[in-house]
Amino acid sequence: MSKILSNPVSQDERRVGPQAAAFLVSEGVDEVVAGDFGPKFRAELENNKITCTEMTGTASQVIDKLMS
Repeated sequence: MSKILSNPVSQDERRVGPQAAAFLVSEGVDEVVAGDFGPKFRAELENNKITCTEMTGTASQVIDKLMS
C-alpha cells in the first residue's frame, strides 16, 4: 500500500531529519521516495530498515515510474 504523509516537522528548524525519520518509523513506513535525502535523515531511515529511493519529476511522473 502506498500513501502520502504530511511531514509534521517541516516547519521546525533543528534536528528535523531524525524527527521526521522517527515519525515515519512510527507510521510503519518501509520505503521513502524523495528527490534527495540529507545524510542524517538517510542514516536514520536506513538504521530502521527503511529503503530510501531517490527520484525526481512531478508527483504523477514519480508515481508512474514506481507503478511500472
